[in-house]
Amino acid sequence: MAAAAVVAVLGGCAPASDAVRQPAATAVVATPAATPSATPTTTSPTTSTAPAPAPNAALAAALDKLAADSRALKSDAALAGVRTAVASGLASGRKGVQVARTAAYQTSVRSCSQVYSGLSTTRSGAATVAKAAAALGAPASVRQRQIASLQTSIATVRRLAAAQPKSGTPTAAEIDAAVKAATAQAAAEAASLASTRANTADGLARAREMVASATDIYYKAC
Repeated sequence: MAAAAVVAVLGGCAPASDAVRQPAATAVVATPAATPSATPTTTSPTTSTAPAPAPNAALAAALDKLAADSRALKSDAALAGVRTAVASGLASGRKGVQVARTAAYQTSVRSCSQVYSGLSTTRSGAATVAKAAAALGAPASVRQRQIASLQTSIATVRRLAAAQPKSGTPTAAEIDAAVKAATAQAAAEAASLASTRANTADGLARAREMVASATDIYYKAC
């Protein structure tokens, strides 16, 4: 009985090597947080480009019309023909009067045939001037309408340009150059037409005076 108790007591005190081993605690190693880079990040500023203004279609069309009106005024063969004919007729008339006067008064022997020849030449020159004057009406009217059309185009371009932003297209420089050139041209052509009309009227009057002078010489001398 005593022996059994000893065994029981001894059995309850097992060696440490026989004890159930507990798993060792796993060490948790702390991972350091990522350190921000010391180099600053440079962000490029965003630049926005304003869209180019759309071309002004109405103003561009007005400038095209202005250019077309300007080209129409470059030359006029009919008006040039009138000026040439008037000058030629007057030259012929002066020559005729001189022939008549010389034949009547400046020779030792008066020649009525030469006086009449001078009168005929003067009349022919006057007829040339009269024909040119009669032909002036139509081309002069056409020219006047062309000048008026150019002046209207100038006014239209100026009106449309005044309402356009400074950065618009066509540019202010283009508009100014076109308007200045057209304005100068319109003024020059108006002056030229007025001069042609005045010179033709004056030439017609002078041609009639020449005929009267040559006729007077003829009837007095012959």
